[in-house]
Amino acid sequence: MIIETANILESAIRSEDTLARLSGDSFVIYLPDSNQFEAEHLSNKIAKAFTGVEDNLIPTTISLGQSSKRSENESFFQVLNRAINNLHKNKLLQKKSDKNKVLKNTLTILNTKSQETGEHAMRLTVLAHRLGK
Repeated sequence: MIIETANILESAIRSEDTLARLSGDSFVIYLPDSNQFEAEHLSNKIAKAFTGVEDNLIPTTISLGQSSKRSENESFFQVLNRAINNLHKNKLLQKKSDKNKVLKNTLTILNTKSQETGEHAMRLTVLAHRLGK
């Protein structure tokens, strides 16, 4: 998944941009001579590229956060920290949707293996909700 993500990111950037893996599943794209609008445009382009990516049970998703330099005095690390904060905000908003995708994919796989298995999973879901309440 990380390699696939890197390939999608690399295909979305310009030759003068720099793509780097920050840690784990986090990547940074440095966009020289760009503004916030261009960074948001690239984020939308990347998000669109990920809409068609599916991996059987675990959907490949991406959370994005961008920022641009607001003044000459601002350091690279200040801009990076603001982008990371924006990423975390977006991740929180997306988290529930991603969990829902995993559940739907699991149910789809169960239904394709056996209609009875899918129905059983739905009954278990109802019972688990009742137990939780």
